[in-house]
Amino acid sequence: MTPILHDSALAGAKATYQTDEVVIAIIQEENDETDRYLALIAAANQSSWQAAEVWLEDGAEVAINDLWEGIPPDGVAWPW
Repeated sequence: MTPILHDSALAGAKATYQTDEVVIAIIQEENDETDRYLALIAAANQSSWQAAEVWLEDGAEVAINDLWEGIPPDGVAWPW
């Protein structure tokens, strides 16, 4: 499941932020929705962490939504 989530978050971030310099720092399942996952994103042309939700159905991405600014992950430095 992790490669699908990572690839979906990475592709969505590259399209949203219009840069290939993207780091997906953490992906975790949201407890309230079993097919909803949260990705924290560092994009080189942004000044802070961003967040996106990735929705899966039968192991495939059905939607990805930009949630705007995200909380920095613990212990992970801004890569740029």
